[in-house]
Amino acid sequence: MPDAVFSTDTSNFDKTVQTLISKTLEELLRAPLPYLTPGNFIRAEHVAGSKGTMRYLNYPDIVVDDAELAASLVVTEGEPNDVDSLAVGYEEFSTRQRMKTLKITDVALLQSPQRLMAINAERLARWVEAVADKVAANAVALGTNVIASGTGNTVVGDVGTGDVLASSDIKKGVALLEGGSVPRFNGSTYRGILHPYVKFDVEMDDDAGGWLDANRYAGAQALFSGELGQYAGVRFMSSPNAHVAAGAGTDSIDVYLTSIFGPNFFAVGDFGNNETFVTMPGGHDDPAHQSALISWKGWLDAVLVGEMDVQGSLSDTGGVVSEPRYINILSASSL
Repeated sequence: MPDAVFSTDTSNFDKTVQTLISKTLEELLRAPLPYLTPGNFIRAEHVAGSKGTMRYLNYPDIVVDDAELAASLVVTEGEPNDVDSLAVGYEEFSTRQRMKTLKITDVALLQSPQRLMAINAERLARWVEAVADKVAANAVALGTNVIASGTGNTVVGDVGTGDVLASSDIKKGVALLEGGSVPRFNGSTYRGILHPYVKFDVEMDDDAGGWLDANRYAGAQALFSGELGQYAGVRFMSSPNAHVAAGAGTDSIDVYLTSIFGPNFFAVGDFGNNETFVTMPGGHDDPAHQSALISWKGWLDAVLVGEMDVQGSLSDTGGVVSEPRYINILSASSL
């Protein structure tokens, strides 16, 4: 069954049935989709012959070994050195098909001067993107590589009212990423996603050399959609999709999750097998040609690189598995 029926009874349909108004451009002011920013994720591919299994490959960096430095890497004149091979690993996860259908009646198509089929298709495509961003946000929220704001706090239940995100928390997160050899984007900065309520606290931090608004450095580098500013080597975006653990802190306060990460820190799949169907009026179920359908169907889920076993979606692991490429910071908000 379709999720909804667009007909002449639809609220505000009468506003579309009117003399066409001359206009040059319709701007749809929408929130950016920060988790799906290019570079943040790896595209997983559907495993042929499987029922919803996704796989992505991992070619890890070659580790510098102290023993090799002292022995096998030392070349003896006239003698070939030891031969190695590049490691290849992969991770797999299970996903599910998702589907949404929009319905438009023949009378609506006839009476509206708007291109309702095109409008419905565009809104449906946008919905798919928004779902993918939310799915990714939910996967990130399951991450176990976590620190917490406030003195001595380690888990979500420790976070109290005054434990807002501080500059020292961001610097600690950056240090932990660097210590874990997590690469930076273009060798320059990490990226971060925070909730709008947490953004307020970060912008108000009076630490010397603190928050730098994006408009102050926009001329020096290209901004990605929704970028707010930079602090301690992290370029931040704000999203209401950033996880909120409602009532999970001390005294039942809400606890907010801020993620700092390097490239390709989660995998999402599988855009390659998504399909859109347009069913024009007519057929056995519509003998009087009374409605048209626009449907989307696809396999869509996301997982953190290197942590699928923790998320309970690990199907198989072969070869070398990546280490986490992110850190989540738990904090309160002063709002």
